[in-house]
Parts: sequence; C-alpha cells; structure tokens
Amino acid sequence: MVIEYLHVGFGKSNLSKNNIEWTLERILTKRNNLITFCSKSRTRGHSKGICEEKEFITEVINRAYEYLTLREKDTRTQNLNEMIEKFHQLKQLNKE
Repeated sequence: MVIEYLHVGFGKSNLSKNNIEWTLERILTKRNNLITFCSKSRTRGHSKGICEEKEFITEVINRAYEYLTLREKDTRTQNLNEMIEKFHQLKQLNKE
C-alpha cells in the first residue's frame, strides 16, 4: 500500500486481520507534502489523520526494519524474501 502510494499518490488496503480498510492520500502543499491516512471499520466507524509525508514514510521504513529484525530472530520464521524485497523497494522510493 505504501509503495503504491509513493508511485501514484494514493494507496488502499483492506487486508488487515480485523477488517479495517486503510487508505493513504497525498496532499500537495508549497512547504511539505502532507499525507492523509484513513481507517474505516464496520464496527468502529471512520478515523482520519494528517501528518507530513516525509515523517510518515520515515516511520514506516523504521517500523518495517524493526519488524524484519524481530522476525529474523524468530526461529519459526518462514521465508521473508518478499517482505525484504518490498522493504528495499520502499527505501529506494523514499530516496527519490
């Protein structure tokens, strides 16, 4: 979803385990681009937030790195190649 957002300025996912639909959308401003993130749930309603795009993407990359590091330590870990590939792709897109 975040990689899609970096390519086209919009991302959507409804793959979360708790049936929450997530969307990301870019807001272009003169100073810093902003990002709106929204969650919709049948049981909890609708929540929305806005923050600076660069800060959001940096946090996503940091949390992905922490997740991968934790999973690598897990002896039950299955193949993480796809996640590692997406992590590197995300970092590269963030540099552009």
